[in-house]
Amino acid sequence: MATPDDALAMQKVRRAAWLAVYPNDANGVLPEHLPSEYKLAKGAIAKLKRQISTNSEADSLFLVAVTDRDTIIGMVRAVRLGRRGKIDNIFIGPHNQRHEVGSNLLDQALAWLGDTTQTEVDIPIYTGSDVFFEKHGFHRADEDVPFQALSGDTTIQQVKMIRRG
Repeated sequence: MATPDDALAMQKVRRAAWLAVYPNDANGVLPEHLPSEYKLAKGAIAKLKRQISTNSEADSLFLVAVTDRDTIIGMVRAVRLGRRGKIDNIFIGPHNQRHEVGSNLLDQALAWLGDTTQTEVDIPIYTGSDVFFEKHGFHRADEDVPFQALSGDTTIQQVKMIRRG
């Protein structure tokens, strides 16, 4: 489980993972569109620390994956919304993707969510992340998902994935 002291390392993973996956010329998403909450600014790190320290274990959980040298290489946030669950975000450092780090974190988050009637996650439609979630029992929902707003007029089209409990 993450602690507020992990916030800087978690922020570095979120930033690196976002920059490795999200920029896409065809969709008009550029590195400079990095959302402010993933930047290495003091305010963004302080906000993440507050989120980690103020989230009740009954409602929200931050997990981190660490190497044998205690380096954080991935993170996930799971949220309980009554009888439903949500994977709020999952980020794996670029050099650690496709090495089961994300699968292990997601499995732990799903276990923590327990007997929820369904768990959902909103993902960018163009990154191929749907394949990862499908391997874990998720499928595309039929409902529309709001676009994720970035800077200026740039948005990312998302798809909702659902896993029934």
